[in-house]
Amino acid sequence: HNAENTLPAMVLATSVSMTPEQIRSQLATLPVVPHRLEPTLLERQILVLDNGYNSNPSSAVQALEVLSQLEGSQKIVCTPGFVE
Repeated sequence: HNAENTLPAMVLATSVSMTPEQIRSQLATLPVVPHRLEPTLLERQILVLDNGYNSNPSSAVQALEVLSQLEGSQKIVCTPGFVE
């Protein structure tokens, strides 16, 4: 979701002559949305991926994809659930 949201800003930044390095450094300072694919590493390398901000079938699939790319001895996704 961040790529979709930041891509237009990156195009605009390029049009006003910002360098890729400047754009990259600014993107690194973007705050994350709390409880949206937010990883927390607990004791014994247990990874909790907090996706409690919102949930729908697409975000659940994305959460599992993100989880598969992260390291952890055990992996847990927290979500508010959904009914559809």
